[in-house]
Amino acid sequence: MADGSETCIAGGAGRVKQVRTVRHDGWTAKKIKLFLDHFAGTCNVTASCAAAGMGVSSLYRMRARDAAFAAAFEDALIGGYTRLEAMVLDTALNGQEVERENEEGEVEVVREKVDPKFALRVLAMHQRKVAAIRAERAAAERARELEAESEEGVRERILARLDEMAARRGEVVT
Repeated sequence: MADGSETCIAGGAGRVKQVRTVRHDGWTAKKIKLFLDHFAGTCNVTASCAAAGMGVSSLYRMRARDAAFAAAFEDALIGGYTRLEAMVLDTALNGQEVERENEEGEVEVVREKVDPKFALRVLAMHQRKVAAIRAERAAAERARELEAESEEGVRERILARLDEMAARRGEVVT
């Protein structure tokens, strides 16, 4: 648009797709990036929505109607979950560095053991979703690999598998 406002292509629910101006109080590209960056770092939907200045219910509506956003949400969730898993393990094993003021008034860095209960609750909340996303992506990757494999390659793999099965049964393979 000439006034510099952000535009998008919208449609759905039987409506024709058309270019429209993004609502100033809606999910702009800047707010989406802010949300996804925060979410990838925390796995906390509520805090990430607050950081973007948006409501949680609007996030779930956006995720339901925008496949690209839903995919980006899943990527951020998996990245954040993986990071959080590593952080919980590191914290459980090594503690966490914190700055403390000593008796002389100097600031020093000390390692403090941290109770990781909150992080474990967050991990538990997202564990099934992350596992489902990972399994879905692995299955899609395997399907792409099989699709790319030649007919001859498939035939050779099947024959090799049959030979293995015959060998386990003690049959002579010719």
